[in-house]
Amino acid sequence: LSLVRTLCYAPRLTRGDIPRHPEILSCRGQSVTLEADQPLIVHIDGEFFARPEDQVRRVDIRLLPGALAVVGNAARVPE
Repeated sequence: LSLVRTLCYAPRLTRGDIPRHPEILSCRGQSVTLEADQPLIVHIDGEFFARPEDQVRRVDIRLLPGALAVVGNAARVPE
């Protein structure tokens, strides 16, 4: 996605509304590996984890059940 398109989708993404777009993949699972030919830009909780100058081209992400307490509005939780 272009930077402009990504910025347009950002408000929807923060609400958990994943737009339908051929370049956006949404899935569920316990782990994911991201690999790219060019350095990745990775944000975790709004903070930079990796920038292009870090030359990170692979990121392994695992979800740990029960490791994160989340507080939110129950009226906005999808069924």
